[in-house]
Amino acid sequence: MSDLHEPKATHGLIKYRTMMVVVIDHAETSKHAKTIREKAGLSIREVARRMSVRPKHISDLEAGNRLWSRSKAILFENALKRGRNQTKKSKA
Repeated sequence: MSDLHEPKATHGLIKYRTMMVVVIDHAETSKHAKTIREKAGLSIREVARRMSVRPKHISDLEAGNRLWSRSKAILFENALKRGRNQTKKSKA
């Protein structure tokens, strides 16, 4: 039996344990990832290099052949942000 919603007394305060569930629409995330990568002007190889994974991994993610995780989505986003920052620096 779970005690996730049972109150816990802490220094006179009541705290509730909660759980957060993240649901990822993998098909939609895959399409969106490819679109924003292409708009950023980055190749699959470059994004893979920045994420420290093989290009096939990125290709599989974008094609929907591999499932996204929260951590992969964050790494992907950070790889794209670095691309935008480097592009801005090179234009300056």
